[in-house]
Amino acid sequence: MDFEKNGTKETGKMTPDDVLKIYKKHGREISPKQAALILEFAHRLATIAVAQCLRNEAGSEFQEISKN
Repeated sequence: MDFEKNGTKETGKMTPDDVLKIYKKHGREISPKQAALILEFAHRLATIAVAQCLRNEAGSEFQEISKN
């Protein structure tokens, strides 16, 4: 997650604490355990989405080759 620290922008992995802060910013209170589960779920969804995109890319390349 991008964040500012001492006036400089840093990039790093999102933590359960980051999730807690986001939910709090939007008026929701969740437990640290819930934040960790949300983060784990988001990671799984991202993994599936990337795999699907790569699979679709590979499939479209195959279709282009087989048309020739």
